[in-house]
Amino acid sequence: IEEQVPGPDVTRFWLHLGANLAARDWHEAVGEMWPLPGTDSQRYLVVSAPLQADAARLFDELPGLERPYTTDDLTAGELTNVVEAGYPLTAGVFGIHRFHHVAEDDERCVIPAQVAATADAFQALVARAVCG
Repeated sequence: IEEQVPGPDVTRFWLHLGANLAARDWHEAVGEMWPLPGTDSQRYLVVSAPLQADAARLFDELPGLERPYTTDDLTAGELTNVVEAGYPLTAGVFGIHRFHHVAEDDERCVIPAQVAATADAFQALVARAVCG
């Protein structure tokens, strides 16, 4: 991060989109897995404190993201590095879904409509963070 990206002094907002952006939820019982039509609620939205109210409004119908945490409360993975680097405003989604970064993490693990809904919410959050 110190050598390959613009620094906090020239970057107003950093958005981290993790692998659990819109991963499918599953039922697991007796060694079987059945896909569910919704997203995994064990995904987390974390934002800089000034963005928390807007994020809560924009993501209010997206399971797991409807309760954004501030970067003062929680960070994980690469987002921790970004926050520690001192970027003025940050937001990120992360989590570990059932097939996180394994060979079976394929098209069955995403729901295109949920990817679009999540992307729309992030687009609005970016506009709020950058344009005010």
